[in-house]
Amino acid sequence: MLPKLFRLNKETDIRRVLRRGAERSSPILALKFLNSGFRQSRFGFLVSKKVSLRAVKRNLVKRRLRNIVGQTIPSIFPGYDCLLIARPRILGESFEVLERQTITLFKTANLLNSVKTKKGL
Repeated sequence: MLPKLFRLNKETDIRRVLRRGAERSSPILALKFLNSGFRQSRFGFLVSKKVSLRAVKRNLVKRRLRNIVGQTIPSIFPGYDCLLIARPRILGESFEVLERQTITLFKTANLLNSVKTKKGL
């Protein structure tokens, strides 16, 4: 579970990241990020109806992403607002593939100082 301190949930903050943030992407996921200057990084998750019309499936994707980010937070540089945006192909992928893709996106965005996850990816 992602602690409330690390959540990006104000609409104005989300719009700011969408408008001004840099982007890195993969076939199943996109990462938009912006330096916010806060003491901790904050994360938001966007899973649209293009991914699935069923809320159960969209919520599953969000839960998985929250879990991955929660495990990776100690390695992420502080002071960034990040949005993870799911793409329709995400539903066909396993948790391990999703975890690898997410960590790879953070690496390509230079947001990781070192990877300290439970699996040590």
